[in-house]
Amino acid sequence: MSVSSLISTSDIKWSNLLKKIDHNFYQTSFYTEIEAKLNNCIPKGIYFEADDLQVIVPVMLNSLEVDWKKYKFDAKCPYGYPGIISNREINKNEYEKFIFSLQNLMKDQGILTLLSHLQPFNNEYLEKYVSPGRLDVALLRHGPIVNVPLGNSIENIRSMFSTNHRRNIRKLIKLGYYVKFNEWGKWQDFKNLYESTMSRLSATDYYYFSDEYWDYLHLVFQKKGMLCLVYDNDDKISSGGLFTVGNNASFYHLGGTHSADLKFAPSKLMFFEIIEHLQNMNCKNLILGGGLGLKKDNLFKFKAGFSDVKLTFMSLALAADKQDYIDYSHHTKGELKGNPGLIKSFFPYYRL
Repeated sequence: MSVSSLISTSDIKWSNLLKKIDHNFYQTSFYTEIEAKLNNCIPKGIYFEADDLQVIVPVMLNSLEVDWKKYKFDAKCPYGYPGIISNREINKNEYEKFIFSLQNLMKDQGILTLLSHLQPFNNEYLEKYVSPGRLDVALLRHGPIVNVPLGNSIENIRSMFSTNHRRNIRKLIKLGYYVKFNEWGKWQDFKNLYESTMSRLSATDYYYFSDEYWDYLHLVFQKKGMLCLVYDNDDKISSGGLFTVGNNASFYHLGGTHSADLKFAPSKLMFFEIIEHLQNMNCKNLILGGGLGLKKDNLFKFKAGFSDVKLTFMSLALAADKQDYIDYSHHTKGELKGNPGLIKSFFPYYRL
């Protein structure tokens, strides 16, 4: 027998599941709450249980542009890599029950579509269960992300660095730049560095976080993450970054660099040092992420300069009902060009 329900972020089922597994901060209920506030959404979790299997999908409910039939919302996951959280791998039979149960729950709760980013290494096995012929369920491949496999020797890892990166790192060391980890007393300095970087890049309001968000990061990363700061030879912070730790993997979350130090690219030294540090912690992979919009832009090329190992960033896309999804897309977007099925680079189609 299987059951599914829409739960609040304070539901004990969420915290109890996380106690059973190694997890990172993307999977915590409070992270979903904070991200929902940033996106003006409602934070929820989709809970599924079948025998000894327990699953939670962190979601943010977003109001549809117009109510359609019984539907009022669509659901998307928080930023980053929350994935589909489970106490063990889902088998093929359980996957079919999971999808069927989710679609029924979505209909009952007025949720037209769901998009959940899969977490590398922990959710990738789901790919083999998704039928390419279905138009109501699909696995979307968004683009490449860079992974540093920390199980290799440090010599092997560094041999993958680009010539330019190795040259810059040697120069930074020669100039007296150095790295320190987990100096939590420098939190405000790191926050100021990040915000000045966003200002220089003319970032949208989304990338300027509330004090509550920063307080949460400060609390969680001291337990489940790392702060890496790069200093110049005058002992001033030039660059820094936050890295999650959990599930045998680390994810680069956010960072910044002082404008005056850009020409030296001090973040290269940060990645150089964090790689060995995480390896000594027996972490298996460091996910650096991809380019803006997951394109192969200069940001992607910068990250790819640390590793030639690429993964595909994937999402599970789900419509409560295939025809309702097509009809709503037609209703809001006008005459459709072709079939707005799920096998598209953009989902849901009506948000295009």
